[in-house]
Amino acid sequence: MVSRIRMFVGCMLCVGAASGEGIRCELSGYKAMDGLRAQQRGDVLEVNWQGERKESLRASFAVVDGQPMV
Repeated sequence: MVSRIRMFVGCMLCVGAASGEGIRCELSGYKAMDGLRAQQRGDVLEVNWQGERKESLRASFAVVDGQPMV
């Protein structure tokens, strides 16, 4: 599951950084999975997932001045 998160987020960061703008994710065809959810909040992509010990984990990704930010 972690490799899916990395691939998804990596693609989104590249698109945002290449365009010189904030991240804009096309999520209309996206379906959340058990233990994994992504959502757009303004110019930030937020990814939530369930850790190995059932803990809730979250990472936020953005592009600021053309630089990817985590």
